[in-house]
Amino acid sequence: MRTNLTSLRPLALRLALPALLLLAALVAFVPFGGIAQNAQTDRGVVADLISKALSSDTSQVSIGAVNGALSSDVEIRDIVLSDRDGPWLRLDRARLIWTRSALLLRRLDIDRLEIGRLELLRKQAPPPPGAAPPPDGPILPELPLKVIVRAFQLNELALGEPVVGVAARLGATGSASLGPPSEGLDLRLAARRLDAQGRFDVNLSFVPDTTRLQLDVKLDEPAGGLISKIAGLPGEPPVTLDLGGDGPLDSFGSTLIFNAGPTIGARGDARLDRRGTERLLTLALDSRIEGLMPAPVAPVFAGSTRLDGAVGFPDGGGVDIRSLALVSALARLDVGGRTTADATLDLRVTAAALPNAGGKTVASGTEIGRLAFDATIRGPAAGPTIVATLRARGAPAGRRFRAPRPDLQRHPHRPDRPARHAHRADGGWRGGGNQSDRPGACAGGGGARHLHPARHGAG
Repeated sequence: MRTNLTSLRPLALRLALPALLLLAALVAFVPFGGIAQNAQTDRGVVADLISKALSSDTSQVSIGAVNGALSSDVEIRDIVLSDRDGPWLRLDRARLIWTRSALLLRRLDIDRLEIGRLELLRKQAPPPPGAAPPPDGPILPELPLKVIVRAFQLNELALGEPVVGVAARLGATGSASLGPPSEGLDLRLAARRLDAQGRFDVNLSFVPDTTRLQLDVKLDEPAGGLISKIAGLPGEPPVTLDLGGDGPLDSFGSTLIFNAGPTIGARGDARLDRRGTERLLTLALDSRIEGLMPAPVAPVFAGSTRLDGAVGFPDGGGVDIRSLALVSALARLDVGGRTTADATLDLRVTAAALPNAGGKTVASGTEIGRLAFDATIRGPAAGPTIVATLRARGAPAGRRFRAPRPDLQRHPHRPDRPARHAHRADGGWRGGGNQSDRPGACAGGGGARHLHPARHGAG
């Protein structure tokens, strides 16, 4: 069964390696078609093929120079991709050394693929409103011959700050082969930071005909690394990841070990299995999330926290969250609901502290009489309506908790104004100071906040 998962195509992989491999495959056929007449014609043919391979309705490509044209040593310089906002990707040089005689065996055999400096300046501009989404296609491109890259080297990938929120420079080496659907993709990639410490290694094999995926991913970054910055992890701790899995997508098992400092991490298993007209993802993880929680309630999530879940992915699209439960010794959080194929949300989130001392929750000097949260999220993902209720009672001496303001809501989206999150500007719970004389304070007494969506015109 053919699997269509367009969302699994990362931007960098789509723009860099497959595009150049596809270009090389197209170039490989030219000498046998009688097209090449002279060096000038060759350069024009190659430039035209590159343009067709990389251009789209919303992105244009320009090419500076082609050296070596259709020889076994081709160099292409100064490729720029632009959209309506100007250039968004630049490649200064790509060199391809390949064995021409292998074409007789319907194989593009590349001894070395070298990419110089690839600059991703910003994200590509989104398509204009009302534009049709790109059609689904196979996960891997089906080329007219097998492609083997015995060694590739990316000297520098420069990510602009608008891309991931922080500028970064990376380099990579590896090898790859891409055959027909019965053989699929085999990729070996070793990436490293050039402007800081950090490594990222991937061994991946995927066969479309059987949907078998073999995956081994390892990440190791020191404190202040790229992942902790992108994810916004408190304190930007060191991050390590070890992810492995093997099996067809209808019966795929994986293991995960993730650590981000002493108070954030996860270890456990995940499975993806076919169930009729959907695939079901089941999670069973021991985690540590204390470092992700607001300081006043973090103690109730200290230590080991269990994450169990069952999430369905129907063949027709959408996501069905049947159960997603995060349980510690002193608190529980549940998520359920669904999203449709047209990105309409219908979700519910509940959370509560679990009493452990005379009807109260006591942990690490923090005492909470009651803490319960209930929210629904409904409507289009671009601008859902959130209705939430928070009930809190009791606070320890010397620490007061302030309940969220009643304007914690997500306004429905209007095309003529950006969607707004009218949540608390201070990030939620706040410790310290005496808030008992302020509206919404929970200083040992009971109270509830009911948070309702505002009208379009609410300020």
